[in-house]
Amino acid sequence: MNHVTPGINFNVFYSTFFDQAQEMRKTLDKMTVLLLIATMLATLTSGRWLYFSLAMAVLLQVILWHRKNNEKKLREAAHNLQKIAMLQEAFGNQNTNYDVSSILRMIDNKITKLARDKEKKQGKSYQYNIPQSNSGIGVLSKMIQENSYWNFCLWRSAYEKAKIRLVFYISLLILMTFILIPIVSDSLDEYLLKFILVILSSVYLWEKVEENFHWKKSSTQMEYIETRIEASSSSITEDFILYIFSEYTHMKSTTPPTPKNIYDEEQEIINYNWNIRKSGNST
Repeated sequence: MNHVTPGINFNVFYSTFFDQAQEMRKTLDKMTVLLLIATMLATLTSGRWLYFSLAMAVLLQVILWHRKNNEKKLREAAHNLQKIAMLQEAFGNQNTNYDVSSILRMIDNKITKLARDKEKKQGKSYQYNIPQSNSGIGVLSKMIQENSYWNFCLWRSAYEKAKIRLVFYISLLILMTFILIPIVSDSLDEYLLKFILVILSSVYLWEKVEENFHWKKSSTQMEYIETRIEASSSSITEDFILYIFSEYTHMKSTTPPTPKNIYDEEQEIINYNWNIRKSGNST
């Protein structure tokens, strides 16, 4: 007997969680940039203001670390719900009540309530560009292929656009460390304190460098998954597609999210190109 989770529209819930995580990330990015700017400006101060700036920088790093953990937890819940949704769409209702309830227990009630409110107003949900098929294997392979294509395009674009900003920030950090700070420091102790501030600032840059390398690596992997499914479309087995699904979900859950502005800029052309590609394959 099949079981469903009462009152749960997976598409609404995981998209709401992703949206809320994206808003949290936007706030975190703004706070981090402000911290970076304030820390760099603090290197021009001295005396009590320098000590105060150092203490505030450490405090803000702790706050950011805590909020980043919350954002990561919410995004992980969204990924898990999306994984369940894809499997249910491919193979029908599964006994996932315990898994879903465990996921929802970890999420703030306000966010869960927001998802339920959206569910009540839900219109037509997103439909994949999938030909009619009775095969769960075929349905799952088409969903993975389409998502992989989108992720490949979005992550590659995010990587290319972030490179320019990173070069600027890293150049500015080097300039401050080896030229500006020695000029404005009156003593070795003051220089060391300002150097610590710069190190705290570099945490943000290091995270962005790691994020950019993730986008590049993951976009290549998504391209590989998409083309592998395309090449094997006539002989896909259940073991093969479940292995690919495991690779896909692991890569998606460990890759930093695409900035919303990148998605807004690219979604129309990606959707257009994808529709052309699939119509070409079906002729």
